[in-house]
Amino acid sequence: MPTILLTTFSYIKKYWVILAATFAFIVFRFWQATQQQQDIAKILDEIAKQRSQELKDIQNAHDVEEKQRQLNEQKLKERLNEIEKQYENAKQLLDAQKRIEIQQIIETTQDNPELLAKKLSDATGFQIYITKE
Repeated sequence: MPTILLTTFSYIKKYWVILAATFAFIVFRFWQATQQQQDIAKILDEIAKQRSQELKDIQNAHDVEEKQRQLNEQKLKERLNEIEKQYENAKQLLDAQKRIEIQQIIETTQDNPELLAKKLSDATGFQIYITKE
């Protein structure tokens, strides 16, 4: 056994540079692997941060869009109410004008029933027929 130890010791003494280089290479590769893992972890963290920021931006854009939609709905309701009020006012005004027109027609054509029927039909849009008794 001592001869094996002596032989091994002589090889180590003769080729110590190769052993040191191999040991250094192994240590370097181990260090490099841990650095790559740390780099990968940093990259994954950055990706997660970017993703969360993008999600926040999307949520903010959605909130702004929702508020704008609600404002548009409110404006639409207000405009519809305003148009309905204007329509009612115009309808009442039209009714008042029709009443005045009908009164004028009746006053001017009281003596002629056929002319009265024709003018009332033209003014109101209803067909009026006079029956002969």
